[in-house]
Amino acid sequence: TVKKVAVILDAPVTYADNETIRTVVKDKSASIFKKPQFDIVSFEDTQQAVKIYREEHSMIATNNVYQALKMADVQAIGKQLGTDYVFMLKVNNDAPRMSAGFFTVSFKTTITCDARVMNVAEGKYNYMKTFIKDGSSSAALGVPSFNNAYKEALGKALEEIKIDTNTL
Repeated sequence: TVKKVAVILDAPVTYADNETIRTVVKDKSASIFKKPQFDIVSFEDTQQAVKIYREEHSMIATNNVYQALKMADVQAIGKQLGTDYVFMLKVNNDAPRMSAGFFTVSFKTTITCDARVMNVAEGKYNYMKTFIKDGSSSAALGVPSFNNAYKEALGKALEEIKIDTNTL
């Protein structure tokens, strides 16, 4: 039986809507939940379902950060999408730190990436692990990109996620 998986990227709005970050998450998800054993629901459809769920349950964003999804919320979204599993990446970052040298300016950030896999039928997490990584971006002229620092840190965290899908 092919198992259906929904991937939820629960990150500040500015990053959840960033195309390069979405691509990194989609690629990682595809490398963990391989076909033909798994079928991943369209990332866009899942993110849209999460957005509507939050609107319907008055989970309003404050300063571009939504209220955290609880286990029951994740399970409800998984059921709504007809999935067996939900792979959730909850990403938070600290305030970007800026440093300047003679000819360069750089941004550094630390992100916390909480990776979880929920068995939707049971409403329990089969996998939970937290990764804390630093990322940086510098520019010789002009302003460095904070998105690049964020993407680098998220990329490092995603590289470390190892899930034995045979146990699912």
